[in-house]
Amino acid sequence: MFRIVLGSDDFHENSESVKVGNVAHAIARILLANGSGNKFQAERDAWPFIHTGIVEGKLHPLDPATLCLIQNDDYGNGVVSFEELVAWGKWCKRFDFVKQSAPDTKADEIKALQAKRQSRLERAIMPEGSGCAPRYRPPPITIRLPKWDYWRHMPTVEPWEACALALNIEPDSVDYRPESWDGKSESWRFPSDEIGDHFIKLLQLLNANQFEKRHFTENFAKGVRLSEFAAWCAPVVRDLICCDIPPELAALAKASPVEQVAPAAKVEAVTVAMPSGEVIPGSDNEDWIIKTWAIAQKIGMEKWNSGWRKISTRGIFEPVTTELALDKSTWVSQALGPRGSSNVRTVGLRGWQFYPPNEEKKVD
Repeated sequence: MFRIVLGSDDFHENSESVKVGNVAHAIARILLANGSGNKFQAERDAWPFIHTGIVEGKLHPLDPATLCLIQNDDYGNGVVSFEELVAWGKWCKRFDFVKQSAPDTKADEIKALQAKRQSRLERAIMPEGSGCAPRYRPPPITIRLPKWDYWRHMPTVEPWEACALALNIEPDSVDYRPESWDGKSESWRFPSDEIGDHFIKLLQLLNANQFEKRHFTENFAKGVRLSEFAAWCAPVVRDLICCDIPPELAALAKASPVEQVAPAAKVEAVTVAMPSGEVIPGSDNEDWIIKTWAIAQKIGMEKWNSGWRKISTRGIFEPVTTELALDKSTWVSQALGPRGSSNVRTVGLRGWQFYPPNEEKKVD
């Protein structure tokens, strides 16, 4: 049987009745000291003991205000007599409840206070003693050089794997987690913040350029072509961290099909005619970008007619994204669904300007 000492604070207004909630706390402390996972788990495990005693008729919780028997399960704020509690502990052969004796002398009070302070200090230094889970310390990260005999034969890789290779890091040695603590985003760990910062910036630049047809023939839904990535990242890495990409990766670089297109073919990019009679030349010039500009002009005209005079990308990209999503031909793919507002704003509406009716100047 476990010995449980109840202090004066555990009793209700200096009576012989003990607060049920304090009984649960006292049992939880015993469970915690004998193998329970943490303080919260111990609290949850303590209440079933009390509930069993009530169901078996060994404990009778009373309302502390009226001293009437509590009929429902809302007995957490109730009280039980100390004698009844002692009898229940002996009946279940688990707990031996006793009252804490008052200190006889001033020296005893000082000793008790010192012991309390020491206990608090130990709990602060050793979280296990307080019932809190110890702070998780992840193991150190050791990165390795890429296994180029393997990676040079991979036609496509994940964008983050490509960025690791560009920094001369073996992707398999990176602590990669598909979901972070919030369950929504990816996360990576590196030996230093500097390496991690270079990696994140390179990955952001890569994702921002995935629709640039002069660099990549396809988006990254099925991965990025390592040869195209090698050609794109060489100058980017040089500007970003002032060093060259690994020679093994540089050897994979080759001109993408888009770069091999004749200049005349590039000039024939699709254009959008605006009310002023001017045309907007395309750069990426995918069909979805053309539709994005047309929708933006239409929404801009609606705002103009309603009295708006300062019409910019920032003010319309959200409704443009909403209307663009209705056209499935503009989606990233059937699997990935419609384009996000960030993609529409930074890629689809890049360089767009509103043309007001019957005016020659464009509105930025």
